Amino acid sequence: MRLLATLDNYAALPLRIALAAIFLFTGINKAIGFAGAVEMFTGFGYPIPTFFVALVMIAEIVGGTLLLLGLFTRYASTWLAIVMIVAILSVNLRGDIAANMMVLLSNVVILGACLALSFGGAGRWSLDRVLLIE
Repeated sequence: MRLLATLDNYAALPLRIALAAIFLFTGINKAIGFAGAVEMFTGFGYPIPTFFVALVMIAEIVGGTLLLLGLFTRYASTWLAIVMIVAILSVNLRGDIAANMMVLLSNVVILGACLALSFGGAGRWSLDRVLLIE
């Protein structure tokens, strides 16, 4: 029982690393293929698609980096949760939902993970704890 209580201190670390990998990957892909991302956002009906691609790209790269470091984790994960809510509402719930159910469910899981970090914080292995932010 004591071992399990000790492991609680490290529970957020794999979650932070996994989310950081996802958001860094998607953010860097938007940066590399910026024109394609703008075209995709245009197809989704976003007004000022260039602005929104840049905003989401920066949020994903900066947010992913902050999650990896465990720095300002509650703020970064809350911001990324908002990005996921907008993505789910504007992309995943349009058109044929059944055809895109796995993408929708994946995004719901990512949203849930972001919310878990928003509520629970970065955990022991984080700069938040070292710098006494949390």
